[in-house]
Amino acid sequence: MDVGPLDPSRAPPCGTAERAALVHAFAVLRGRPIDEAEVRAVLDKADALTREELNGLWRRHERAPHTVDYRSQLALVLRFVELGRAERPG
Repeated sequence: MDVGPLDPSRAPPCGTAERAALVHAFAVLRGRPIDEAEVRAVLDKADALTREELNGLWRRHERAPHTVDYRSQLALVLRFVELGRAERPG
């Protein structure tokens, strides 16, 4: 799956507050809640990951999920959700 980077010339698919709420909810669902500082770090990581880094994380996660740090896992999930929203017919 190609999980290319967000286009920096466009606004994120949803607002920062909504993105933060999604990250927080993902963490709660995983059974490892995180604080607001960590939510911000996940958002920053999601925005900074390049296409190659995202694809590499996904491949590594498929082979050995325990080798991908928690922050990267949450950033990856956020990006997949955002890609799904962007591709949804309007």
